[in-house]
Amino acid sequence: MARGKQAGAPLIGPPDWVPIDVALAQIKALVGYAEPSMRELHRDLCGGQLVGASRRIDRETGQEVHEVHKPPFWDQVAMREFQEHVKVDHPPPPRPPARILCTGRRWWFFVRRRELDKRYKGP
Repeated sequence: MARGKQAGAPLIGPPDWVPIDVALAQIKALVGYAEPSMRELHRDLCGGQLVGASRRIDRETGQEVHEVHKPPFWDQVAMREFQEHVKVDHPPPPRPPARILCTGRRWWFFVRRRELDKRYKGP
C-alpha cells in the first residue's frame, strides 16, 4: 500500500501505532528483563496477540509504503535488541554473518497500541 497512492490505505504512526522499541520497553517494564521481553514480543506478533506493521522508504524512488503484517510475516524474521533498539532481520540471519533487512530500503517497525495496552498494561 503506497502512501498517497491508494485511498483508505492505513497510515502507520501515532496515535494508533507505537514504534517497536516503545512496545518492547512497555513489555520490559512488566517482565523485568530484556531477553524474555523480546521473546514475548516476537511470540505475540507471531501468534497474532499483537499486531505489527512497517513503514518502508525506498532510497532511490522516495516512495513510502505503510503495511500491516500478518503473523506469518513475523514467523520469518529474527528479532534482537541492540543498543536499546529492536533489530528485525528478514529473512532470519544465517549464523554468522547476519544479513540486514532488505537492503536499498529503510524500514521502521510499529506495534498497534490497542492490543499492546490491553495485553501489557501496567499495574
